[in-house]
Amino acid sequence: MKNTLGALLIAAFAFLVVISSNSCTPSATTEVDTTKLVSDNATLNLTRTDSSKTTAIKLTCGCSFSMSFTTGGDTNLIHFSFLESVNSTINSHTLQATIIPSSIKTSGRDSAWIAIYHLYHNVTPLYDTVRVYAVY
Repeated sequence: MKNTLGALLIAAFAFLVVISSNSCTPSATTEVDTTKLVSDNATLNLTRTDSSKTTAIKLTCGCSFSMSFTTGGDTNLIHFSFLESVNSTINSHTLQATIIPSSIKTSGRDSAWIAIYHLYHNVTPLYDTVRVYAVY
């Protein structure tokens, strides 16, 4: 009798465990933030007659942000500037790339790039790069 009662108690306990673990309560889901740092144009092409171009840089969430940047390539010929302070916390920053045609003495091609960085929510690093090609 003791063995039967013990077996029944174990079976009842196992049944309760199975029932409680198979409840209809939805499991907790983790929301994934897919925010990205993007530019309207990833490539800007400059010429002697079209020597300045701009592109907007934004977060896909539409949030305000400030940013940092670094440049490379021929930055003696291709100049980068921002129409607003990179330290301003705004929804969109405007990057301008320029060459000065009067300073160019020969024909040629050059390129430069600017890498933009934002630390989203002070945790997640977001990056974007704009490439600039000059044909003169």
